[in-house]
Amino acid sequence: MKFTLTDIEYNENITLMGDDEKGGRVVITDKEFKPYFYVDKEINKIKIGEHEIIKIEKTKDYYKVTVNKPEAVPIISDEIKKTGAKTIEKDIPYTQRYLIDKGLTMLNGVDSETLKKSETKWEPRVIAVDIETTNKKGVPDPSVDEILMISMWSNYGEKKVMLTKSCDEKNTECFPNEKEMLKAFSKVIIDTKPNIIVTYNGDSFDWPFIRDRMNNYKISRPYGYDGSNMTIIKKEMGSSARIKGLAHVDLYAFVSKILSATLKTNTLDLASVSAELLQDSKKKIDFTEFYTDWDNNNMKRIVEYSLKDAKVTYELFEKLKIIIYELAKTTNQPIYEASRASYSSLVENYLINRAHEFNEYVPHRPKGEDVMVRTRNTFVGGYVHEPKPGIYENIAVMDFRSLYPSIIVSYNIGPSTINKTGNVIEVDSKKINISKETGFIPAVVKDLVETRATIKKELKKEKSPSLEARSYAIKTITNALYGYLSYPRSRWYCLECSEVITALGRKHIKDVISKAEKAGFSVCYGDTDSAFLTMGKKTKKELDEFLEKINDELPGIMELELERICKRGLFVGGKTGEKGIKKRYALLDENDELIIKGFEFVRGDWSNISKETQYKVFQALLRDNSKEKAVAIVKKTVDELRENKTPLKELVIRTQLTMRPEEYKNVGPHVAVAKRLINKGQHITEGTMISYIVVEGKGLIRDKAKTIDEVTDEKLKPDAEYYIYHQVIPTVDRVMDLLDVKEGDFSKKEKGLKDFF
Repeated sequence: MKFTLTDIEYNENITLMGDDEKGGRVVITDKEFKPYFYVDKEINKIKIGEHEIIKIEKTKDYYKVTVNKPEAVPIISDEIKKTGAKTIEKDIPYTQRYLIDKGLTMLNGVDSETLKKSETKWEPRVIAVDIETTNKKGVPDPSVDEILMISMWSNYGEKKVMLTKSCDEKNTECFPNEKEMLKAFSKVIIDTKPNIIVTYNGDSFDWPFIRDRMNNYKISRPYGYDGSNMTIIKKEMGSSARIKGLAHVDLYAFVSKILSATLKTNTLDLASVSAELLQDSKKKIDFTEFYTDWDNNNMKRIVEYSLKDAKVTYELFEKLKIIIYELAKTTNQPIYEASRASYSSLVENYLINRAHEFNEYVPHRPKGEDVMVRTRNTFVGGYVHEPKPGIYENIAVMDFRSLYPSIIVSYNIGPSTINKTGNVIEVDSKKINISKETGFIPAVVKDLVETRATIKKELKKEKSPSLEARSYAIKTITNALYGYLSYPRSRWYCLECSEVITALGRKHIKDVISKAEKAGFSVCYGDTDSAFLTMGKKTKKELDEFLEKINDELPGIMELELERICKRGLFVGGKTGEKGIKKRYALLDENDELIIKGFEFVRGDWSNISKETQYKVFQALLRDNSKEKAVAIVKKTVDELRENKTPLKELVIRTQLTMRPEEYKNVGPHVAVAKRLINKGQHITEGTMISYIVVEGKGLIRDKAKTIDEVTDEKLKPDAEYYIYHQVIPTVDRVMDLLDVKEGDFSKKEKGLKDFF
């Protein structure tokens, strides 16, 4: 029999879990595999209680010490260290060691008879789950609050809302009380046997709440492949819901740790993330209205709302699953772990899995005191060529392809190569010795870079979602590897490596800038791995020749690429207006598309009116090349605000809570609104997005912050002056400085650009 490996666990023996091609669950125990580590000199067999060495073998460099059980590893190795011997690879997770030695990979096939890799097909049964609860104390508390609704959406027919109220709406199943509903929900999971359960923030909310409510009624949760209960595992940074063999994917964990770096939205609630990735956001509903509808038996809207939550969560997983699968395969971790992994965890697991291929021994994890020392270490980052504020024409944007990874490969930089006899390079007026023998880290990075280059060539021939996902997984690990070298908890920690890599990065970008200026180009901006050249009277042919000359002189696999040529671009100055601000610019590319970096337009905590005004100003200046139009746009916005013509939805400010409302010492407007919503019975906690409008009146801004419903119901008037001076003007004032807009006489209290309006 063949099966797809989905999970692995150690409990006395190694247990492999997976799914056969007919969808059946497979659980196999391997009693033969024994843990081991290495010692740098010959030793005698040791036995301490139940823990003993069962075999000692001489390898090329060390002695391989095999013990009878994983628990014996730290006990026996500590005893060996007393003899003065050095122990190696004693803290590699037992399950990871098993997979490496057996040549098995997560989500790939296994022959159950031989326990060797095999070919299989895997079509997992996936179900998304979401709950709605009562709110007796403002923040749902499972000791007093109940679950009202459980919604689910699957790829095998389960698409419904369970609820504790009579209802004749479609896709509903009604129960007389919470206990019966929870029993039925548990039965669905047990009977339908999903392979993956998906939630959004299920680790912190849905599953702990379900567990506590089930415990209240003594309802078991035997969802594991071996009938074991779903458990909540407490971790240093929060908790996670674990079901043995059945992958629970909390999409919020994956989005926040890995995907957020590539998203435009700064807010990571389900509505914002699904709106960007699916172009189909979940329905929004005021929870005061939710409970009013519930109490009055107006079920249609809240049933639709609850089911949409599950549906959107499922669709988001369908969008992201192939990336999660590829990360699991590439780092050889179960989906449960890969979907929650940090960048450092992904890199570490990848390196451990590759180490044996290069005859590299895996370093131990650092001790707590070492981590503390490392945390205090810093080094100089990338070079920034500050922009001179202004609007520029015909800008060539050039950047190094994977700058730091390519430096690692081209200069052979790694913990095992630096400060070793070999080649000498000069960095920041210091001479550094680098081994001529290729190091483990440079070899791995080179392999990653070359593999991704091959994949990209294949993708040019034919689109493939699986190859695109693999490319993304490889890119994620490659780009994170440089940072892992200086990560305080890294096994392959090498601060000097990071110092040399960034110094070489500064050297090469400075060289490009210097050579560009000598070749007759002007440089309007440069940052870490990129240079923005103004073409002037230079032709595209001359630019290509310059680029070719640069690349001929670069070492190894380093390569400078032309990313795009932009028709126009602007860079703004700081408060004094003389120096430009780094990482804040707007460009108009050859397709008339705006590229905006660092401005309020790409941030989520500004009102639409401020962001839209800024965007329209960029359009006027870059697309229309009209200063007059840009000024007119701002004037019109200000006039409409004062005349109360701006739609309320354009004035909403959205801010995410970074902690629970009661933990804030300084109460800002979003915190004040959050506390008021809690008193009305809404579920508000860390991560909740708070929306409000600032209205006219006395007091602090927090006293004038109201929800859009409060503004509408109480017929309140937005504070036009607040929006003019604290939302609109701040987003355009430095841009307007480029236009030489003069001070006017708007207000005796306000001086500067604000006077113009």
